[in-house]
Formats: sequence, C-alpha cells, structure tokens
Amino acid sequence: MPKNTANWPLNWGYALTDTLKKFAAIVWIGLIGSLCPWLVIASAMAAETYPSRPLRFVVPFPPGGANDTVARLVGPKLTERLGQQVVVDNRLGGSGAVALDLTARATPDGHTLLVGNNTSNGIVPVLFAARMRSDPRKELAGITLMAEIQHVLIAAAKFPPNTYAELVDYIRARPGAINYSAPLGGHPHLDMLALAGAAKLNMVHVPSKGAGETIPMLMRGESQVSNSNVASVIGLLRSGQLKAYAVTGTQRIGDLPQVPTFTELGIGEVGSINWVGLFAPARTPRAILTQLHAAITGILSQAEMKETYAKRLVPLAVSRTPAEFDQFVQSEIRRWEKVVKDNNLRIE
Repeated sequence: MPKNTANWPLNWGYALTDTLKKFAAIVWIGLIGSLCPWLVIASAMAAETYPSRPLRFVVPFPPGGANDTVARLVGPKLTERLGQQVVVDNRLGGSGAVALDLTARATPDGHTLLVGNNTSNGIVPVLFAARMRSDPRKELAGITLMAEIQHVLIAAAKFPPNTYAELVDYIRARPGAINYSAPLGGHPHLDMLALAGAAKLNMVHVPSKGAGETIPMLMRGESQVSNSNVASVIGLLRSGQLKAYAVTGTQRIGDLPQVPTFTELGIGEVGSINWVGLFAPARTPRAILTQLHAAITGILSQAEMKETYAKRLVPLAVSRTPAEFDQFVQSEIRRWEKVVKDNNLRIE
C-alpha cells in the first residue's frame, strides 16, 4: 500500500494507469514489429500478381500534346512488358486538376497511373489547391521522368513578324490588341506572362485546354502568338504552317537551327522545359512502384525507343529511382510557388 495512506486509492489509481500505459505501449510496439514483415510480404505478393487487369494512363491534356504523345509511345511497349493492355485516358479540366484528383483517389494498386508534367504536378498543386479534392504533394507517388522537351515561341505563318525583334515591335505598336493562347494557370501561361513582363508587352490571354487546342486557335486567328513544346508543333513548323521566334533551353534545336534561344536574345529567364513523368496513388506498394520504374526505364533505354523519341523531338529523361523523381517534383513545386507569388497570381 502507498505510504500516503490518506490518499492511497488515488495514488494507486495513478500508478495503475501509468503501468497500463506502459504495457499498452509495449504491446503496440510489439504488434507493429510483428506486422512489418507481413507488410513487406504483402507488398512483394502484390508485385508478383501485378498487373492483374489492363492499366490506365490518365493524361491531363487533350490528344496531340506532349503528355499524350509520350503516353502513346510508352503505352504499347509497357503492354508488351507486363502482358496487360495500357489504355490512354485523356481527362481534361483545371489545367490537370481533374486528372490529379482522379489518380490520387484511385485504388493504389498500380493499375491507374498519371502521365503528368510541370503544369499538372508543379503548378496546379500551388495555383489550384483550393479547388482540388486531393493534395497531390501527399497523395501521389512519383515513378520516373520520361521526357524533357524544349518550348518554342510560335505564331501562324500568316502573322506578319518574322523575327523575335519584329514580333516585339509589332506587339508594342498594338497594345492590348494581340492575343496569346495558353492553358489557364499552366506553364505556357506563366511563361507568356514572364515574356510580357521582360519585354514590356501588353497582350491578352485567351485560355485553351492544351496544345491540342492552342494550335487550332492560332491557325484560325483567334490568337496570334503562343508557346508550345516543340514536339507538339514540329510537323507544322517543318511544313511552314507555323513560324518560330525563340526556343527555351541552353542550345538551339537541331531541326530549327535558325531559331535562337531566349538566352541568346538576352532574356534567359523566360521559358520552361516541359518535363513529363509517371505517377501513381501514394499508397501504391513500393514493390509495384519499383517494378514500374524498372519497366519504364528499361523501355526508354531501348535503341528503338530512343530513335522514335528523337524523330519526334522528345528528349529522353529518366530518374534513377522513384525517390529521386519525388525529390525533383518537390523542387519544381517550390520553384513555381515563387513564380506564382512574384506574379501575384490567383485562380478564383
């Protein structure tokens, strides 16, 4: 019995409660310890039976864009490797927010995957956070990069300016009269804002849903200028239906040797490299993420795929591990957070 007999029932109760807490903690630690091997085994078993049905590549943008191109190049090869059909599912809306929500809330078994990019997974989590049902920063897991594509500043062939200098003079002489098309809140939109600020241009933004819609708007004259990943427009540039003024990156593009880089023009801070990567729901077993990483990087290492990518001007890029890709995406989000803040951008 406790020495303080006047309060012994109370003191004894405290002692008993403390003992029970310690006992419960020991039991809990033991339970977690015993479960860990089973969790590892369950993950391995899931990988052994994966995939058990067709896979879905969710693409946040219309057919014709870089994400769609990469998905349709990699999909058939992944079908050959895994023995299950890969279906491309274009889910538009919110510059990628709809596709991100769909993937984040899908069953985390590796059968629903997102083909995302710097807009959908770099900007949307910052600019569209209030509109989303999920938090892509926490609810999506990266698998690997698949491409990094330069962007090009373009206009329809019939648009009068033929060089970047002529373009700047033409727009300055017509303040508020020149439209540019780009997805609302996407990196082409933010890049055009950066260009307008750097070159002191007064242009009007006409929203589009992606490269598959931006280019027809240019051709119809609904907008006069835009920027796009070069893979989506190289055919039209080669045929002379579009003209190019400048490209992003540190080097000129081999198929467009006459087109200078923004760096050469003295505005190197303008423009993005459009990266494309593969994501899964965050709770997807690690073994499946590892299996997918090995499959995709194996596909992209094939000489045939390198040649196909090169013909479409889609430079290959892969991540050494899923963790490395996750770190890259988080750094991209931080970069775009600064851009959004510096430009005081808000999506109402």
